[in-house]
Amino acid sequence: MFKLLSYTLLTVLTVDLLATSGDITGTWTSPILPKLSSSDSDINPLGKPIDSDTESWIGSLINIGAMVGPFPFGFIAERYGRKISLLLIAIPHIISYITLAVSKTVYLYYFARVLGGIAVGGGYTVLPMYVAEIAEDSNRGTLSAHTYPFFGSILS
Repeated sequence: MFKLLSYTLLTVLTVDLLATSGDITGTWTSPILPKLSSSDSDINPLGKPIDSDTESWIGSLINIGAMVGPFPFGFIAERYGRKISLLLIAIPHIISYITLAVSKTVYLYYFARVLGGIAVGGGYTVLPMYVAEIAEDSNRGTLSAHTYPFFGSILS
């Protein structure tokens, strides 16, 4: 029993990294928007400051993606399993992070934010199902409650 609980707890802690990655996606704008608003070309990768409308779009497009994400990843989770679905969520996360790291146009920032939102929405849909599926009845509540601190800023 203790060995199973330890393995299950380790598994839950591992998949909680997905929730932390979702938080990073959500809070990414906090340090970056001041840089994008700067007229200093050494700081701003776009070369010119963004206006308030562009800033609002960059900040909010994650929510559009998060509204879409549960549908494809919920289908994948039901059809191929929760574990496969959680592993596939890494693909849009990675593409989003790489796009944000190398983009020189605001439209690529838009694309990356929507894609990151799709991953966040999918993760927050499939992660609780996976934890509930791998946990035993006796510790399901504890392990499920354990994931919510990792959700952090997105839920607040």
